[in-house]
Amino acid sequence: MVTLIAPVARAGIDSEELAADPLGGCHYILRSIPVVAEGVALGDIVACVIVDGRPHIDHVVVPGGNTTLRVLVDAPFIAQLRLLLENLGCRVEHPLPGLLVLSVAPDAPGEGIRAHLADLADQGVVQVAPE
Repeated sequence: MVTLIAPVARAGIDSEELAADPLGGCHYILRSIPVVAEGVALGDIVACVIVDGRPHIDHVVVPGGNTTLRVLVDAPFIAQLRLLLENLGCRVEHPLPGLLVLSVAPDAPGEGIRAHLADLADQGVVQVAPE
């Protein structure tokens, strides 16, 4: 496992570190869900360039098919929502208080997951970041 640097175009943040497995030839498969980096997702195969001795993501070579969703959740609902999403086939990480990042696999019921999150957003329980 190695750490890759992913570019981030947000005020105050210029990069994010992501875990990956080397495949050879400066190619890696991502093993962590991006929290703020966009354009990459869990399972993507990426090409990197070495900058100051560290691999920086240059571009996606083969998309892994996963979609990343970022959800702000009221604290009392985090555990229950996380369990539900995991049971629906999502990989879920909880990197910061009140934030869940989830990877929706290609074979997960993505539209149903989005509809459920939209219902929770209408109830004021969650806020879903735009994809």
